[in-house]
Formats: sequence, structure tokens, C-alpha cells
Amino acid sequence: MKTSSPPFKFKGLRFLTLVAISYVSLGLTHSEQAMQSLMRAGQILGQILPIIALVVVINALINWWLPPNKMVRLFKKHGAKRGWGIAMVAGVMSHGPMYLWYPMLSDLQRGGVPQSILVTYFYARAVKLPLLPLMVDYFGVLFTVTLEVYILIAAWLQGLVMQFLDRHHRGVTADAEDCR
Repeated sequence: MKTSSPPFKFKGLRFLTLVAISYVSLGLTHSEQAMQSLMRAGQILGQILPIIALVVVINALINWWLPPNKMVRLFKKHGAKRGWGIAMVAGVMSHGPMYLWYPMLSDLQRGGVPQSILVTYFYARAVKLPLLPLMVDYFGVLFTVTLEVYILIAAWLQGLVMQFLDRHHRGVTADAEDCR
């Protein structure tokens, strides 16, 4: 049986409306500052639009090559140990703003990937590969390697904590259901 994807919802409409109202009111009261603000916003948008487009393309390729249901099967087939490893490697390798990864992670969660794996992914994103050379320059190799190893261990521990909390919550929920 094929599950249908939820309908597309435009999120943030209230926020967009609030921003538009703010710009209009600023334009009516302080037109020069409003124009400067709009120009700066346009510059920032011009800088980040290519990055957002690249992340969207990468997400589309990942979803095409490795759709969420296939990823879920991989996680279930190889178990939690390999799942945590995949989550750590994926977290370290992923770049860009976190919110751009939310849709794919949400699809994985809906598909059945455990929350502990997602937590591990989120935490492992603290390792920033492009910044490692700069960190080594400032702090040295020993400090950098030690810190990065500790971050990855903490990512795994966070996954374990989430797994414990998830099991505990399910147990409490199941007990509450039994009492009804």
C-alpha cells in the first residue's frame, strides 16, 4: 500500500504578512530607512539564494537517489549501530542552514527513522569540516581532534538519551492506555 504525501502547506504566511506590514509602516514613517533596509535585504537575498538553490538541488537529488522510504529500510535493515554511524557521517558532511534540511528529516521521521538517529544527526552537525583548518591554526591539532571526537561521542550519547526517553515515553503511554 502506497502512502500519500501530505498536501503542501505554505508555512510562515502570518510572519510574511507581519514583515510586509512592518515594511509598509516603516515606509510611511521613515522612507529613507525603509529603502536602505529593503536594499540590504535584497543584497542578502542575492547572496543566499544560490546557496538555498544548491541545497534544494542536493535535497532533490538525495530524495531521488535515496528516497526516505529507502533510507528507512536501510536503517531498519542495518540496525541502530550503523544508523547512528550514518547519522554522524551525514551530520558532519551536511552544510548550510539547518532549516533547509528539516523537510527531508521530517520525511524520514514520518517514515519511521527513530528520533534517536535524528538527534544524533542534529548534534553531529556541530563538526564543521570547512572550519577545521582554521580551528587547527588557532588551537592546534591535538585540541581540534580531541574536541571533534568529544562532539561525535556526545552526538552518540544524545542519541542514546533520546532513545531512552522515547522508550520511557512509550512505556508510560502504553501503561496509561492499559489503565483506560
